[in-house]
Amino acid sequence: MLLLLDDAADEEQVRPLLPGGPRCLVLVTGRRALAGLESSARLRPGVLSTAEAVRLLDRVAGGGTVAAEPGAAEELARLCGRLPPALRAAGNRLAVLAGRPGPAAPVRQLVGLLRPEELRLGRLGPGGRRLRASYTSSYRQLAPGTRRLFRLLALVPGPDFGPELAASLATLPPPAAGAALEELADAGLLEPAAAAFRYRFPELLRLFAAGELRTAAGPAARAAAESRMADALLHRAAAALRAAGGTAEAGGESAYFPGGRTKALGWLDAELPNWTAAVRWAAGLEARCGAADVAEAMHRVFASLGHDPWRREIPAPGTRTDPAGRRTRPDGSSPAVPAACAVPGRTGRTAE
Repeated sequence: MLLLLDDAADEEQVRPLLPGGPRCLVLVTGRRALAGLESSARLRPGVLSTAEAVRLLDRVAGGGTVAAEPGAAEELARLCGRLPPALRAAGNRLAVLAGRPGPAAPVRQLVGLLRPEELRLGRLGPGGRRLRASYTSSYRQLAPGTRRLFRLLALVPGPDFGPELAASLATLPPPAAGAALEELADAGLLEPAAAAFRYRFPELLRLFAAGELRTAAGPAARAAAESRMADALLHRAAAALRAAGGTAEAGGESAYFPGGRTKALGWLDAELPNWTAAVRWAAGLEARCGAADVAEAMHRVFASLGHDPWRREIPAPGTRTDPAGRRTRPDGSSPAVPAACAVPGRTGRTAE
């Protein structure tokens, strides 16, 4: 006998149903890891490749609809997170759109409908509603503090994050943030990233978390959390850059990066999308102290390598050029944030 136990919530649901004889195979599916169950094999299905996702869209939509718009089909697969339930829902929507009179570009029409992040799950139709219900079921089983962290993680600008960044968002000690991240991964609401002790959101789960955050927290609370995260990233980035430039003072940067330059460069590479986004955020809000501190620290790194990043500035937001060729803001002041902050991302030379 093959016994299929689908969408198990926890171990206690499963244990009474497990057969005692040796001639039965039990297959259990669920969003949680169910680590308390003895198992001979655990499978964690990933998302499809882009080519596989497009083939699934084509198979569900039928009629050659997807093959006629290959570029739009790839974008549609990305918007669905290359997740089979979302792709099937999108394929069903395509079949409906293709049957309507009007311009023959149903894939591009659906891409346009799904681009707004706050509307995407709803516009996937019944399939999107089933996904939301599945996410909601897992989310409601979390402890209140873990639910709060899950929501706040939607603010992270980069593709992955670790306990330190999570701690700054939710004002938690890093060990407590690390335990909460593991709880979220066990619940199937986060995925382990390639690097150890780092995590990432599947795309549609990030949208779900962002929706829960909009419901639970007003603009002021969201802005305060973003500010905490940006301040922590800017402070740590400046310390890492100074340590990478060989200028760490005792008890200062060395306390953050006891491994010295190697550890500092590793942090800068791992958090590159996050700390550069924090620089742009600070510069855009005229919160220039943190951004300028990062820029000064980066100047030291480039100076140690024989570069002078101050010679090639990129205008900060809101700047213009006066008749003498100097960059100024509308009020006549000089921009305080040099483009040195953007150098690693623009050159791709993150190790330097």
